Amino acid sequence: ENEEKILIPVNNADTAAEVINLSITLKSKRNKNGLYVLNVLDDDNSDGAAEKKAKKLLDQASVAAAATDNYLHELLRYDLNIVNGIVNVVKEHKITDLILSVPAKKDLLDPQLGSLAEGILSRCNTNTLIYKSAQPLATVKRHLVVVPDRAEREIGFAFWLVKVWNIARNTGGKLVFYGSNQTLAYIRAVQKK
Repeated sequence: ENEEKILIPVNNADTAAEVINLSITLKSKRNKNGLYVLNVLDDDNSDGAAEKKAKKLLDQASVAAAATDNYLHELLRYDLNIVNGIVNVVKEHKITDLILSVPAKKDLLDPQLGSLAEGILSRCNTNTLIYKSAQPLATVKRHLVVVPDRAEREIGFAFWLVKVWNIARNTGGKLVFYGSNQTLAYIRAVQKK
């Protein structure tokens, strides 16, 4: 019932442009005004240099979105920590999708990333994607989607399935699903409709 709103927290200039491209690829075509970029600063920090750096990063993200004729709402937030900042923005703006990016140098099993993701997932009930760019999204020709057994029984199943289809539709890449026969039959049935 809510319109699609995608939140992209950024704190690294190296990954900002690629995660913005992913969010543009994920969103529906009719959504021209539902992209939000966020940078969270420590509310105890009164350093003007940190705020200036954060605003510069938000501006870079807006330029990347503007190159594709999409408007990006820039949000600069002071909060106790990153998890609180993200969770509160999700609630305040009624965000439907959250995209967390992992810098190329970091491992997906990094404890700091794990605690961030766990904190967000435990306090936030929104569709959350964790993205680590290995190569530019536009160069990927095939997407492998591994679907857990009985995933079709989860509440958010239809939401993430639409996002995966949007990736394929907007990049021209092929989707290959792996999962149990029952789950794959369900995905085929939904796709026919």
